[in-house]
Amino acid sequence: MTPLSFKFTLRSEFNELESIFQILNKMAYEGQISTVDIKVEKKQPIEETSFYYAILIVIHRCKPSIDSIQLEFILDEKPSDGFLSNLDRYSKLKRQKETKLAFKFQTEKKNVSLTVYDSNCLEPPESFNLSEELISVPKKDKRLLNLSFQLRKPFQDLHSFISIINKLYETNCESSFLTLKHSTDGKSNYLNLVLKPNSDNIFSLTVGLLGNSVPVEYPMELAKFNYACSKVKTICPVLITSTILDDTVYGPNIWIELFESEDERTQGEINKMFQFLNNISPL
Repeated sequence: MTPLSFKFTLRSEFNELESIFQILNKMAYEGQISTVDIKVEKKQPIEETSFYYAILIVIHRCKPSIDSIQLEFILDEKPSDGFLSNLDRYSKLKRQKETKLAFKFQTEKKNVSLTVYDSNCLEPPESFNLSEELISVPKKDKRLLNLSFQLRKPFQDLHSFISIINKLYETNCESSFLTLKHSTDGKSNYLNLVLKPNSDNIFSLTVGLLGNSVPVEYPMELAKFNYACSKVKTICPVLITSTILDDTVYGPNIWIELFESEDERTQGEINKMFQFLNNISPL
């Protein structure tokens, strides 16, 4: 098949996008990506007359499921006719089960491209090393929340994604929130972490959780986390860590820690909300 190329320009730069793409290219070459969904949306801000265009890219791991990496970008301009034509061709290719597809992600500042190949034509990605910049670890006596989860299945590149997420939290994360999702049959739980590096870009990671591994009080704890990371002017420091396991059956444990804000006024607002949530909690 002739490779399909999707090129577009972001309205705002996404500082860690190159590192995210390096991991995705590695996953694609190793067969860890099953499908990629590409959607173009025309949106209109509330109380405004102008429109803008956004692209949503959903990368499914292993098999089509809720487990995914999602990227959403607001574009500098409307996608080209060539882009839209290739999108239509790609939709038809995805329905052909005999065709195995592979993917290559590239970016240079605001310019982004995604190329779809026949899987037999995919070349090894360039070797890379994620920057090992030290993340400042807040003092444990300033910790507000410590949430623990265990993944249902192994996730080979989770540690690399966590490294990027910690950098986003420390350097330029505008807001973030956590949600628990459930499969349609109610048998599986999923953790969804969403980060907005800025108002124009979104990164989201969804992972399956081990059955019955979510304590009953966690929905209330997630409400506290989301208030401290989404509803206040300056979000609180967050640190994510994980175990590194050789287990081929179950996934690693991850810990998500939330710490006090350095801004006294912000922390005062958070304390009031946490107390309010504690008072209405049935536990």
